Amino acid sequence: MIKGLYTIASGMYPQWLEQEIVANNLANLNTTGFKKDSTYFKKVLDASLILNTVQGEENGLSDVQKVVTNFEQGT
Repeated sequence: MIKGLYTIASGMYPQWLEQEIVANNLANLNTTGFKKDSTYFKKVLDASLILNTVQGEENGLSDVQKVVTNFEQGT
């Protein structure tokens, strides 16, 4: 039971972080010199999940790999 709650929480964290970054980007849209951030996710697969997965079905957990700031020159 508790392991299932940890699995659910670990799936919610990357979504929460992405929402926080998007909200920050929107809040600072008109700020002079602001550089937007982006998130990159990786798929974390457990060996037991791979063995028990039906072919064609995706399985695994998402994890935030990194948060990157875009330093390209603005217009």
